[in-house]
Amino acid sequence: MAYTTGKSKSLDDITLDDVLKYPIWEWALGEEGEDEQDETWQRPIIDTDNITDDIFNPTITLKIKDTELFGSAEFDNETQSLSAISVWLDNEWKILNQTQIKTPIIFIAIPKIDGVQNVEFICKSLSSDYAERQ
Repeated sequence: MAYTTGKSKSLDDITLDDVLKYPIWEWALGEEGEDEQDETWQRPIIDTDNITDDIFNPTITLKIKDTELFGSAEFDNETQSLSAISVWLDNEWKILNQTQIKTPIIFIAIPKIDGVQNVEFICKSLSSDYAERQ
């Protein structure tokens, strides 16, 4: 499946509004060196809300179950797990161990995964930076 990407942004410039508008992002590695871009830039996938194996290890938007909090994490296609988890708090992305969120944390994927909606992942420790699919 071919997909279309939008304009790349530095990780520091990606906001909650950005990831709610486009819940799937990929690393913009092929663009390094363009307009001062480096390996920390990502670009949104703008024409689908469904993750398939064609989208390699995307960063996806998540909602924390039973809260109004949102997160972002890298989805591993092979293990069906999350890593590099961040949560939007105080108008910025914070890694899990910088938060006081009660564990276990249930993350709900905003995009579909292989056509399945509301896929849940569980994170048992703020220091693990890992969540497994339920």
